[in-house]
Amino acid sequence: MSTRVSPWSAAAAKAAAAKKAAAAKGMANASSRGEGAPTTPRRAASGIAAGGERAIASLRAGLTRIESDRHAAVGELANADASLASSATALEAHEERLAGAGERYR
Repeated sequence: MSTRVSPWSAAAAKAAAAKKAAAAKGMANASSRGEGAPTTPRRAASGIAAGGERAIASLRAGLTRIESDRHAAVGELANADASLASSATALEAHEERLAGAGERYR
Protein backbone atom coordinates (compact mmCIF):
# COMPACT_ATOMS: atom_id res chain seq x y z
CA MET A 1 0.00 0.00 0.00
CA SER A 2 1.43 3.41 -1.03
CA THR A 3 1.19 6.53 1.11
CA ARG A 4 0.08 9.66 -0.69
CA VAL A 5 0.57 13.12 0.73
CA SER A 6 -2.52 15.24 0.28
CA PRO A 7 -1.99 18.59 -1.47
CA TRP A 8 -3.58 20.32 1.54
CA SER A 9 -1.06 18.94 4.00
CA ALA A 10 1.81 19.77 1.62
CA ALA A 11 0.60 23.37 1.35
CA ALA A 12 0.22 23.59 5.12
CA ALA A 13 3.74 22.26 5.61
CA LYS A 14 5.10 24.77 3.10
CA ALA A 15 3.30 27.65 4.83
CA ALA A 16 4.59 26.54 8.23
CA ALA A 17 8.15 26.34 6.88
CA ALA A 18 7.85 29.83 5.34
CA LYS A 19 6.51 31.23 8.61
CA LYS A 20 9.34 29.62 10.56
CA ALA A 21 11.95 30.99 8.13
CA ALA A 22 10.40 34.47 8.31
CA ALA A 23 10.43 34.36 12.13
CA ALA A 24 14.11 33.48 12.00
CA LYS A 25 14.71 36.58 9.82
CA GLY A 26 13.01 38.84 12.39
CA MET A 27 9.60 39.13 10.77
CA ALA A 28 6.89 38.68 13.38
CA ASN A 29 3.72 38.77 11.28
CA ALA A 30 4.93 36.88 8.25
CA SER A 31 2.56 35.48 5.70
CA SER A 32 3.16 32.26 3.76
CA ARG A 33 5.11 34.30 1.18
CA GLY A 34 7.64 35.40 3.80
CA GLU A 35 6.40 39.00 4.09
CA GLY A 36 5.49 40.85 7.25
CA ALA A 37 6.07 43.75 9.58
CA PRO A 38 9.36 44.36 11.38
CA THR A 39 9.46 43.04 14.93
CA THR A 40 10.85 46.16 16.61
CA PRO A 41 8.61 49.21 17.10
CA ARG A 42 11.56 51.52 16.40
CA ARG A 43 12.03 50.04 12.90
CA ALA A 44 8.30 50.30 12.25
CA ALA A 45 8.22 53.92 13.43
CA SER A 46 11.17 54.88 11.24
CA GLY A 47 9.47 53.25 8.25
CA ILE A 48 6.29 55.19 8.94
CA ALA A 49 8.26 58.43 9.41
CA ALA A 50 10.10 57.87 6.12
CA GLY A 51 6.81 57.22 4.36
CA GLY A 52 5.38 60.39 5.87
CA GLU A 53 8.39 62.41 4.70
CA ARG A 54 8.01 61.02 1.18
CA ALA A 55 4.30 61.92 1.22
CA ILE A 56 5.05 65.48 2.39
CA ALA A 57 7.73 65.88 -0.30
CA SER A 58 5.31 64.61 -2.94
CA LEU A 59 2.60 67.01 -1.76
CA ARG A 60 5.01 69.95 -1.80
CA ALA A 61 6.13 69.06 -5.34
CA GLY A 62 2.50 68.84 -6.41
CA LEU A 63 1.76 72.23 -4.86
CA THR A 64 4.72 73.77 -6.70
CA ARG A 65 3.42 72.34 -10.01
CA ILE A 66 -0.09 73.62 -9.30
CA GLU A 67 1.20 77.11 -8.49
CA SER A 68 3.26 77.14 -11.69
CA ASP A 69 0.27 75.96 -13.75
CA ARG A 70 -1.96 78.61 -12.12
CA HIS A 71 0.57 81.34 -12.95
CA ALA A 72 0.70 80.15 -16.57
CA ALA A 73 -3.11 80.05 -16.78
CA VAL A 74 -3.40 83.62 -15.44
CA GLY A 75 -0.86 84.75 -18.07
CA GLU A 76 -2.82 82.99 -20.82
CA LEU A 77 -6.02 84.63 -19.57
CA ALA A 78 -4.39 88.07 -19.74
CA ASN A 79 -3.21 87.32 -23.30
CA ALA A 80 -6.71 86.16 -24.26
CA ASP A 81 -8.24 89.38 -22.85
CA ALA A 82 -5.77 91.51 -24.81
CA SER A 83 -6.47 89.52 -27.97
CA LEU A 84 -10.22 89.91 -27.47
CA ALA A 85 -9.91 93.67 -27.02
CA SER A 86 -7.75 93.91 -30.16
CA SER A 87 -10.24 91.81 -32.14
CA ALA A 88 -13.16 93.96 -30.96
CA THR A 89 -11.33 97.11 -32.08
CA ALA A 90 -10.54 95.59 -35.48
CA LEU A 91 -14.15 94.47 -35.89
CA GLU A 92 -15.44 97.97 -35.16
CA ALA A 93 -13.02 99.40 -37.75
CA HIS A 94 -14.23 96.90 -40.37
CA GLU A 95 -17.87 97.68 -39.59
CA GLU A 96 -17.18 101.43 -40.05
CA ARG A 97 -15.47 100.80 -43.40
CA LEU A 98 -18.34 98.61 -44.58
CA ALA A 99 -20.87 101.21 -43.50
CA GLY A 100 -18.90 103.90 -45.37
CA ALA A 101 -18.73 101.71 -48.48
CA GLY A 102 -22.46 101.08 -48.28
CA GLU A 103 -23.12 104.83 -48.16
CA ARG A 104 -21.02 105.43 -51.26
CA TYR A 105 -22.83 102.87 -53.39
CA ARG A 106 -26.41 103.88 -52.58
